[in-house]
This record gives sequence, C-alpha cells and structure tokens, in this order.
Amino acid sequence: MVKARDSGIFLRKMVKTLKIKDIDKNDYIINDLKKFVNHINKYHSNGSSIHEENGCFFLVDDSLRAELKKIKDEIS
Repeated sequence: MVKARDSGIFLRKMVKTLKIKDIDKNDYIINDLKKFVNHINKYHSNGSSIHEENGCFFLVDDSLRAELKKIKDEIS
C-alpha cells in the first residue's frame, strides 16, 4: 500500500514522465526523464544556461539540476 504523501513518487515510478514549466510558464511533458537528465548533466552541468527542447526553453541552473536529481533518485 502506498502512503498518500508518497503517491506522487509511486506514480512517477510507474510513468517515468515529468511535467515542468518552461521559462514562459508553459507546461512541458518530459517523456523520457532519463534521457532529459542525461542531456542536462552532459551539456548543462554547471552555471546557468538555456536548454531548448521542442520549442520550449528552460533555464538550467543549480536549482533545476537539484530538482531533476531528486526526482531521478526517487524513480530509480
């Protein structure tokens, strides 16, 4: 049985997708979280930069990298 507070983690483990906001506050669904995180780690590993994906732009900074790491660790 999954606790209510853990249900989001449980669902992410099942689906392995993530919905985030781009810099214009538009929703964007990441269908392959592992691929997305690997790209961020390889090409945007430090400092601040802009990542473009399918016409959406994301500010990649320490905050986003930390959040992605946390989510990736939860689903691994």
